[in-house]
Amino acid sequence: MDNENLYKSLEKPTEDIYTALAQILDRKRNKGAKAHINRVKRDPSSPSHLEECRDTETVIRESPSKTIWKGILLKLLFFVCGALVATFIFLVLYYLTAFKQTYNNDKLQKNESFTKKELKQLQSQLEELQQRNNELLSKLEALDEQCPITNNYTQSRICSGCPAGWVLFNSKCYFFSTDKMDWYLSDADCNSLGGHLVIIESYEEQQFLKNEITKRGHGKSYWIGLTDCQTEGRFFWVDGSPLDSHKSFWDTDNNGGIQPDNWKNNGLSPKGEDCVHLQILPYSSGWHDGFCERQEKRICEAATQTITLNM
Repeated sequence: MDNENLYKSLEKPTEDIYTALAQILDRKRNKGAKAHINRVKRDPSSPSHLEECRDTETVIRESPSKTIWKGILLKLLFFVCGALVATFIFLVLYYLTAFKQTYNNDKLQKNESFTKKELKQLQSQLEELQQRNNELLSKLEALDEQCPITNNYTQSRICSGCPAGWVLFNSKCYFFSTDKMDWYLSDADCNSLGGHLVIIESYEEQQFLKNEITKRGHGKSYWIGLTDCQTEGRFFWVDGSPLDSHKSFWDTDNNGGIQPDNWKNNGLSPKGEDCVHLQILPYSSGWHDGFCERQEKRICEAATQTITLNM
């Protein structure tokens, strides 16, 4: 144990010598530096002191300039950044506005197109409704004509109908033939249809028949149910009623001739003209007596078929 301690004591002196030497050198350097500083402080005219003053003055002179440039650069940097931010915001707002406007324009165009389409459909529907309304009005007029209201309180109607091919007028049905027969066969044919040769009882009925004959074009001569076969000059209707002179519509020709004239064809027809037909000519119109054997068209008359409707 004593040997080990002895050995250690022999090793440590070497290390302690080097350590002590380093500490002595450091102390000398520090003392020299302090002495130099003190000399400079005591002697302002020394070169070291002057050099240090110049360096300090240079730093003092240079510091404000650098500060100013730094401020300018900083402001410029802020300005550029602000400009970039403002530009970015402007571009964002611009494109958002443009996008919104484009979207609104597209929406308006779609709405306009849709509105035009709807308007066209509504116009088409309106035209259809107007057409239906006109048809209903026409049917209502026909209903009023064929089914007049007999009681305004109950709104009940009596409907008068005519067979197909017949024409309704004042609750009577009229048939205008296209083929021709003599007067007797014409009356028999009307009887087979449930009627008789027409009996004209008013000026309105006469005008109605004239208008209907005019619509049918050429061959404007039709047998009516009037004759003086029994007694010459005394005319009777097919139902046996005598002709009312105040309700007769004889024709007067351009030569001053007055119907009936009972023309006997220069003696070839001794019986003369005993049957009456309604004749429509460009220069005159009215009743004419004629030979009963003549082939003419005919006008048949029949009562309407009535149905009572209680509304």
